[in-house]
Amino acid sequence: MWRLSYSAGAVLALLAVGLGALGTHSLEEVLPKWFDDSQRRLEAWHSAVFWQAVHSLALILVGLSGSRISAAAARWVTCIFVAAIGLFSFSIYIWVLSGIGFFVAPVPVGGVLFMSGWMVLAVSAARFPDDSVTLPHS
Repeated sequence: MWRLSYSAGAVLALLAVGLGALGTHSLEEVLPKWFDDSQRRLEAWHSAVFWQAVHSLALILVGLSGSRISAAAARWVTCIFVAAIGLFSFSIYIWVLSGIGFFVAPVPVGGVLFMSGWMVLAVSAARFPDDSVTLPHS
């Protein structure tokens, strides 16, 4: 499970970097030609990229956590964060490019899923036994 978390996080981080570059280098020129509210759309794009990057890094950390959280918690957090990125960030990307307002409807659900994933991670970390992690003796 941890490998899936790590891999999903790495792929989504790669996409965040690419989509961020697209927003900065291409959309700044193109959006004003397509939409009157181009500045608002560009800000939404950058917000989507930011939250995708943050949660991609969180997935990588879950993947690196190994036995510090349960495999079930890692699976839940991975599924929740991937779904949240899809509903939040990718809905915004589609809205920005298409202009179809329907695509912003899932964004709040994605935001709630982001918070849910963090809650699952916090509860799992609090419930996991402290003696499962051995520290080196000094």
